[in-house]
Amino acid sequence: MVTGVVLKVNGIKELHRFLRKVQTKLPVEVDKGMFKYAQGVAVALRDAALQDSLRPSPSAARVTAAQRIKAKKLSKFRSVVTMPQSLIYLDGMMPHYVSLKRGRNITRWARTNYNGHRIHGKSFVRRGPRGGITGGYLFVTPHKFINHTLQTERNKLSNEMRRSLKRAVSGA
Repeated sequence: MVTGVVLKVNGIKELHRFLRKVQTKLPVEVDKGMFKYAQGVAVALRDAALQDSLRPSPSAARVTAAQRIKAKKLSKFRSVVTMPQSLIYLDGMMPHYVSLKRGRNITRWARTNYNGHRIHGKSFVRRGPRGGITGGYLFVTPHKFINHTLQTERNKLSNEMRRSLKRAVSGA
């Protein structure tokens, strides 16, 4: 059997005094604990956005987008994690083909970064006689990181709430 909290009370008045202090301190400590948990989730999402097994070195756009993942307090008892819409799109998109045509940013990216590695054997780049890209297509896959990160961080919530309760009871 595990003992959670042991209270030593000498009388009913002391018990009432203790419970009044806990009653006022508990919401504040739980609020602090929830914001601390949201900050931990934000850090984990930031790290997961930059780690992609298919693309070992993240682009500058992804690095700046990952830096904008932040924990925020909406109100006294509501904490949220905000992130750019581009990362949500990156996580939720369907795998698809992108045609490489002149003037597109992805064609410029393929010219500098694509060195013939095939993802699932579905990408194709046609090069001209002088080495430039004259056509082709890239197979674009999503980077699923949000749900996986939230599932791993969910285990830490009970520990954070336990610490908050301990702070509220010990400080009362």
